[in-house]
Amino acid sequence: MVVSCVLLTTAGSLPDITFTKASTAADADTYWSEIAPDSADKIEDLGKTAYSALRKKVKGGGPVVEIGWLTDGHMYSLRFTTAKGTSKDDASATVKPLVKVARAIAERAAAEDESDKDD
Repeated sequence: MVVSCVLLTTAGSLPDITFTKASTAADADTYWSEIAPDSADKIEDLGKTAYSALRKKVKGGGPVVEIGWLTDGHMYSLRFTTAKGTSKDDASATVKPLVKVARAIAERAAAEDESDKDD
């Protein structure tokens, strides 16, 4: 099962943030070799394994910052597509704040999973 959510501004379709959660049976090694881009940087203390990556700019927008992580049975992606004209340096500066958001999501998801086990 895959669940996605896109947040847009009222001014247009970019910048945007896309969050995706997908079921998976992948282990950390498979996730890192098959899902994480070659240019990815490892993120510590987020799920079983996690990465950040700066991807090239998209049509009508700027560079894309991607945070991806793996937990028991799920993989998550948080992608921030920056506005047109955003520099790589400015996009890179969003990695740390996005990792904080990803950690908060991971903590909440883990709490929900524990709650579901109690039912």
